[in-house]
Amino acid sequence: MPDPSPSGPPSPDPATPASRPRRWDWRPKARWFAAEIVVVVAGVLIALALNAWWGARQSAAKERVYLQQLATDLALTADRLEGAVESMTRARATSARLLSAFSDPDVAHPDSIARWSAQVVWYSRPSLSLGVARALVSTDLDVVRDDSIRTAIFDLLNHAEQHEAFDRETFSAFLDYSNQLRPFSPMAGRLVTFRDLGVLDSAALAETFGPLPVGADGQVAYPMDVEAFLQSRNAYVIVDGLFDMAVDLRLFHARLLQRVRQAQGVLARRGITLDAQVAR
Repeated sequence: MPDPSPSGPPSPDPATPASRPRRWDWRPKARWFAAEIVVVVAGVLIALALNAWWGARQSAAKERVYLQQLATDLALTADRLEGAVESMTRARATSARLLSAFSDPDVAHPDSIARWSAQVVWYSRPSLSLGVARALVSTDLDVVRDDSIRTAIFDLLNHAEQHEAFDRETFSAFLDYSNQLRPFSPMAGRLVTFRDLGVLDSAALAETFGPLPVGADGQVAYPMDVEAFLQSRNAYVIVDGLFDMAVDLRLFHARLLQRVRQAQGVLARRGITLDAQVAR
């Protein structure tokens, strides 16, 4: 009698291994993805580095232009202050000679005393060319990377502000002295007008004060009563005040000039120099 057929599926052959599902190999994809990330990051870093380099180069160029312009301003200001120091030195010497004449009228010829009385009315107001320094402080100070230059600019502007305040205060007193001196020395009025208003046209001066008095020798005369001048207590006080003013102004001009020179020295250490001749 034959064996009954099995009701279930045939059992697998134990010699044949069972097939397994194919697993996804992610490692090649990961290597590719990592390489892409490296390329992107490297590109970004290179772009940032180039951008930073270009920005630094532009900032350095801008700083160089500013500092060169600052050097030009400093050279002009130093030149004008040097002239102001010389002018006030002469004014101080002239007023000192006049003060000596009050003590000893025979110390000089009356014509010299008359000339000194006109020349003592001399007020030097140098124009400070500091526009670049002020622009840097107000808007673009970050352009200047050197702390020593920044400090020099702040120090210079601080002293310039004090100098200008002193000038405004002193000039009003100077005009008062000059107006008091005019009755003694008519030529003093001309010099005040020249210094205050910058009148360069001799015709304009002549229209205001009359023609220049010229002597027989062709030289400008200084008409005044020298004896009355030397005997006047008020005239002595005026000249003494002008002497003190000349001393103070010379000192203030010299102090500011020193600050300008210090700023020029700081720029020179950066290789930025400019003399007044080139600045002109």
